[in-house]
Amino acid sequence: MRRFAQRAVGSLFRLRRAAPFQIRQVNRILLVRTDKIGDAIVSTPVLQALRQRYPDARIDVVLGRRNRAAGSLLPFKDRILVAERGAMKMLSLIRKLRAERYDLAIDMLPSDSVTAAIATAVSGAAMKIGFEDSASAFYNAAVPHPAGLEHHVPRLLRLLTPLGVVVTPDQALPSIALPASSCETVRALLAEWRVSQAPFILINISGSSPRKFWGVQNFVALARGLARLNVEIGLLSAPADGGLLQQIAAEAGVRSIPPMPRLEDFSALLSFADLVVSPDTSIVHIAAALGKPVVTLTGQGDLATEWAPWGVPYRVVTGPGLIPDIPVAEALEAVRSLAKEVLPVEAGVT
Repeated sequence: MRRFAQRAVGSLFRLRRAAPFQIRQVNRILLVRTDKIGDAIVSTPVLQALRQRYPDARIDVVLGRRNRAAGSLLPFKDRILVAERGAMKMLSLIRKLRAERYDLAIDMLPSDSVTAAIATAVSGAAMKIGFEDSASAFYNAAVPHPAGLEHHVPRLLRLLTPLGVVVTPDQALPSIALPASSCETVRALLAEWRVSQAPFILINISGSSPRKFWGVQNFVALARGLARLNVEIGLLSAPADGGLLQQIAAEAGVRSIPPMPRLEDFSALLSFADLVVSPDTSIVHIAAALGKPVVTLTGQGDLATEWAPWGVPYRVVTGPGLIPDIPVAEALEAVRSLAKEVLPVEAGVT
């Protein structure tokens, strides 16, 4: 049904291919990223490249209902729009997009999405770019997917090729913009909570779904193992996992940090860490965007190639099945190995 809808609307927007395409003047840019929070964060190198290429242009970003919370963290943008469910809300968004008369619109989703493709198509932009898929008829330039597995960051940089913008992967570093108020809130919290100046390791227990929860006893064993090092440990979670957070902290004998409902505050907390441990979720990419070394737990080997933390020292720990199947010993060794690499000698990691 999705592909049928895309083809039906695409027949109204069949465009003459132009590669390379030269835009005489770019005053308004629209980027469409309507999937998840982590996907929005790893897209920031594209925002930065466009800001550098078109410093005076206005850059608007369309997010979806699942990742709208990331809007305040995205740098280099001017305005956030949200694609919400419902015909009337979608029509309202379409009217807003049509009124802006964008010069350039880029659908950043690497997989088929009716919402993203239509938002790009109806933007009225002179130049529309997206990946080759069933929505290719919407675009002036349809960018081929890589032949094999490729990390999401360099894959997204391919979308800049029709514009003649070249960014090498080593220059493409995700970033976020932390509100000063959130940093002050966390700084005040940690001033009361932390009792030493030892390296600070934050362990996030929450994933984006139950299947990404590693398990109470696994987290307890990890925290106990790390407590033998000369480091300070803080456990954290999403608000919905507050009960599990308290249970793990009590059994492991380490401190927990009260859940923070606002993503800005949660992200600010990560900025004070020296190393972050988390299941494969948006927290991994936020921590990497803050320049923090990361150990990520994932049950899928391909994610080590496509969704590993980008631009920072990291370890990816996989198991024989899903995340709960990852052995504690392997996770502990990964954290110890990365800590030995990135933390001061005084941390006592041998």
